[in-house]
Amino acid sequence: MAPPDSVNFILLDVGLQLVILALRQGLLVHRTLESLLDGREVVLQWRPEVLDLPMFCATTSKGESLLRQNPMRDHAHRAYLHKVATAAGLDGELYNITGYCMRRNFATRAEQGAGDSFTRAMMGHMDFTRTLHSSYSNVVGTTDLTALMIHGEQKQGGLLHPLDSPTLMR
Repeated sequence: MAPPDSVNFILLDVGLQLVILALRQGLLVHRTLESLLDGREVVLQWRPEVLDLPMFCATTSKGESLLRQNPMRDHAHRAYLHKVATAAGLDGELYNITGYCMRRNFATRAEQGAGDSFTRAMMGHMDFTRTLHSSYSNVVGTTDLTALMIHGEQKQGGLLHPLDSPTLMR
């Protein structure tokens, strides 16, 4: 697949979405975008009083206010993700965006960088199961086999699994 050809794909950048939500909800030490952009931190700091609150909060029945102590229900999260994906032009059968595409992408990238044991631990998989490789990680599918066979080097070719979202590969 080609790189994103529209800024709308930014809507599905998970890290950016979390920063936007955190700023809007006042969860960061930085209270404004200007303050955040002027900062020099490498790691963003959460306000201590919000560390035990859910990132995705439930809302009142008409969505007029947040129920800060209650996590968003699964069906509401799926509807939110679908709405964001549609706004980014990623709707229809070709782009079935779910939370699992983010989980699969995480598994592939974590295994590339940190290996099996770490990735299994992060994902809550037992050491003796094949769940990581059968359902999540696509390290083999993204490996440049030509470079491996000719040069003896394991390089990632950046190939996409059909269930991965293009913008989540950054």
